[in-house]
Amino acid sequence: PRLQESESFVEEGKKETDKRRAREAKEFRDEAEARARLRERARETEDRVVAERKQFMKEREDVERKRAAKEKEEAERLIMVREKEEEARRRLKKEMEEMER
Repeated sequence: PRLQESESFVEEGKKETDKRRAREAKEFRDEAEARARLRERARETEDRVVAERKQFMKEREDVERKRAAKEKEEAERLIMVREKEEEARRRLKKEMEEMER
């Protein structure tokens, strides 16, 4: 009877140890999965931030390009206006000189 009790006690201890090991293994797997999910979420966030930054830079470049094109267009328009004014002055001067003769 004592031997049987001892064996029963040992068997009970083995079962408890197996249960504890299974529980610890499950906790370890759950923690590893949670860390993996966090890493994936962090990677997705980083990817999104990088994509948003690229989009912002592209939009900023587009705005700068449009602004530069407008400035160039305005400068060309001003040059044409000045040229026309100069031409008009020359014509007027020529007409005045012809009238004086």
